[in-house]
Amino acid sequence: MQQIFSQAVKEKGLEFVIDIAPDLPAGLTLDEVPVRQVLVLANLIGNAVKFTETGHIKLSGRKQAIGRTPIRWI
Repeated sequence: MQQIFSQAVKEKGLEFVIDIAPDLPAGLTLDEVPVRQVLVLANLIGNAVKFTETGHIKLSGRKQAIGRTPIRWI
């Protein structure tokens, strides 16, 4: 994600922080639904970059007790 948006973020003078917990797996096997969710997430980040004038954009990932991996967009 960071590579996709790095140029736009840099041009606007913003900071894009990805904060992924070290206990998350390095790779994921996805089916169609999660892939669509990732594309929606990419669109949200793109909009955040487009409409954020100052400050930073932060993407955080943490593991939940039930085994799901939520991704919060802030």
